[in-house]
Amino acid sequence: MTCRKEGATLAMPKTEELDVALRDLVKTEGGNKQHWIGMEEKDRTWYWVDGSVVGDNGYEGWNPGEPTYYYRPPRCGQYWSGPTGYPMWDDEGCTRKMRGFICQHPPS
Repeated sequence: MTCRKEGATLAMPKTEELDVALRDLVKTEGGNKQHWIGMEEKDRTWYWVDGSVVGDNGYEGWNPGEPTYYYRPPRCGQYWSGPTGYPMWDDEGCTRKMRGFICQHPPS
């Protein structure tokens, strides 16, 4: 399954309300789970998959100290529980394949 096959995109938690709901969903799986969300970095600017700039509305949900830019480009966003124990945004190399993902359907 992919988001595209389902007529969706990777989730874009642009608001705190949606972000908290998705974090709580990821947390229900327990453990140190990692899930792709719909953001990608280009030249140290983060974009949602719809082309808008991450944080342009004043909200960002990064883990403390993130993004680190540790991995070589391309870099994508994921939920990761890390040091907080609660899933928050983290940057990761887009080619990593061991991740789940969260899809978002367009409003009907």
